Amino acid sequence: MNIIGNLHPVFVHLPIGIFVFGFLLELYYLAIKKALPSEIRRFTLGITLVSSLISIATGLIIANQGVYDIDAVALHRNLGILFSLGTLVLLVLAKKIAAGAPSRFYMPAYTVLLFILIAAGHQGGTLTHGEGFITGTFSESEIDLKIASVEEAKVYTDLIQPVLDQKCVNCHNQNKTKGKLQLTSYEMLIKGGKNGSQMNSDSERLNLLLERIHLEPEDDLHMPPNNKLQLLTDEKSLLEWWAANDFCTNCSVASLAPDANWLEVLRRLTNSSTPLEKWKSKYDRVPESWILELRERGFSVHPVDRDHPMLRISARGMKTLQTRDFRLLKKYAAHIIEIDLSYSNFNDELAPQLEAFENLLKLDLPHTLITDKALSSIQKLSNLNAFNGFGTALNAAALNDFENMPELSNLYLASTQISEKEMAEFNAQHASITIHYIPNEAFPESTLTPPILEYTSTLFKDSTEVKISSTFKEAAIHYTLDGSAPDSTSQVYESPLHLSHSSALRVRSYLEGWKKSPEAAAHFRKASLTPATVKLLAPAHRSYTASGAETLIDLTHGSLDHKDGKWLGFEAMHTGAEVTFDQPQSINTISISALSATGSWIFFPAAIEVYEITPDGQRLLERATYEAEGPGGEVKQQFFDLNLKSQSVAHLKIVVKSRMKNPAWHASPGSPSWVFMDEILFN
Repeated sequence: MNIIGNLHPVFVHLPIGIFVFGFLLELYYLAIKKALPSEIRRFTLGITLVSSLISIATGLIIANQGVYDIDAVALHRNLGILFSLGTLVLLVLAKKIAAGAPSRFYMPAYTVLLFILIAAGHQGGTLTHGEGFITGTFSESEIDLKIASVEEAKVYTDLIQPVLDQKCVNCHNQNKTKGKLQLTSYEMLIKGGKNGSQMNSDSERLNLLLERIHLEPEDDLHMPPNNKLQLLTDEKSLLEWWAANDFCTNCSVASLAPDANWLEVLRRLTNSSTPLEKWKSKYDRVPESWILELRERGFSVHPVDRDHPMLRISARGMKTLQTRDFRLLKKYAAHIIEIDLSYSNFNDELAPQLEAFENLLKLDLPHTLITDKALSSIQKLSNLNAFNGFGTALNAAALNDFENMPELSNLYLASTQISEKEMAEFNAQHASITIHYIPNEAFPESTLTPPILEYTSTLFKDSTEVKISSTFKEAAIHYTLDGSAPDSTSQVYESPLHLSHSSALRVRSYLEGWKKSPEAAAHFRKASLTPATVKLLAPAHRSYTASGAETLIDLTHGSLDHKDGKWLGFEAMHTGAEVTFDQPQSINTISISALSATGSWIFFPAAIEVYEITPDGQRLLERATYEAEGPGGEVKQQFFDLNLKSQSVAHLKIVVKSRMKNPAWHASPGSPSWVFMDEILFN
């Protein structure tokens, strides 16, 4: 019977949806001044009545399980029964209307029932999700523990109970006692639920509460349930620390003498840490594919430090910024703490794009086209503490906007329309904000952005064209094609490059008065021979079939995203291909493109073997083995070259050997690993 009762949340949505749909139909036909067909009216009300009765029956079963408060359940039950009776009355009225009787009570009754339905739904939401489910009083943000002093805080009262209140009490309160456990007070926590007291001072293991918190989210016993607001890492650590100190009730933080690591956790939880400290535990790292896309558009992307998820973004010198560039940045706007738009085409029209960057601490806009109008958007950056507007058209009126920015402490406004006298007066009146006068304090020598490479594909059969441009037309672009680093003595780019051989292009810009740009690079590969037929040695996994065997010779390179539809993926199996040429070909090299994404269990090949197939059997032509990747997680794609030394062949078998299992250092050691490939080139 419990299983039938558990279906109540499924059935209860049927009468709600059907009844509201029927009400909207009534309003629509009233609006167009037509009569709603009686068959439709009776059908919607009939289905509503039947499904509401089923909902009541399943609700009574689940109520008998003793999970919810009796009084709260009674109100929800009575409202549901009242709604069903009202629906029956509506159905009777509908039949009378169909027979030609007056209908003046029909729509008022329908409307009253709608409000009864809303009230029943609200009470049901309160039972299952806690107080404020519909009204929105329950916050799903991280807990803000308002404490004057971390050291003087009471561990249970000031730290533990607020965590339980927000993350656990919704399911364990006087109205809803899941597992017959209430967590509204220390006394209730000690009392425990149907599995006995949750408290266990045995130092060799955590109590049942902590055990369930650390279960996998998919586990039915995981707390909180997978569809509820989850505990943050620091909140779990807090509960562990409390358990390690025997679940003390009247102790203070100072009396437990926490070490530096625990103090850092507590400061993050109590909002006494710096924003960067809090964000380090709050946010995960952004995808490498997103960073790569930004860099391809000309942005520079740098993490705050090696182990920090927050980022510094630079578009310095970019003269082609558009809304679509900011749309890409806004995918992970919360991770960005600094944006440098110096010497770019940023202007008032683009300024509203900045409003999404809620965690921005520093904004550099020197020598941009902004005016005071842009500050209406910049003023909304509540965390901004440094603004650089050197060399812009800002005037004294802008100072009024800066006054209203609560975290702002440093302004760089030299060479604007604001006079030194006006800046000095502002400094005298605002002790928390300092306007810096000297331009050299804020503006080091500018660095050119990397050149922009334009091409159709890095793979080609006969030849390909590459165009190179810089954000400054006057900049000199120097390049090399042999993989060596370019400098100011390298070949100067003057017109599009026409490449007819495999080439490793590296490019850099130079301009007097600027630092040389970072490099832009691309490796172009030629495939001079195309097989007549190609056949896979093993079938690709159904999720990564791309275009089948033809994927290997279509000269379409996959991206760093293995789900882009251009990769063939093979799980825990060796693979490869058989290829035939119309006639024997003298082959120098075979190049196989493979992917490594160890975080997704994808590894480069362990070995590659090339065999010639003849009527007498097969002959090994070349074999290469490769060392396994180590920890790191960087997504990479690479060509693996095998030298056949101009052997004349018509039929080849290329075997790509998988590592089969994840290595010991992996997060899931011994699990099946994958090998991915997308191209085989013949030259």
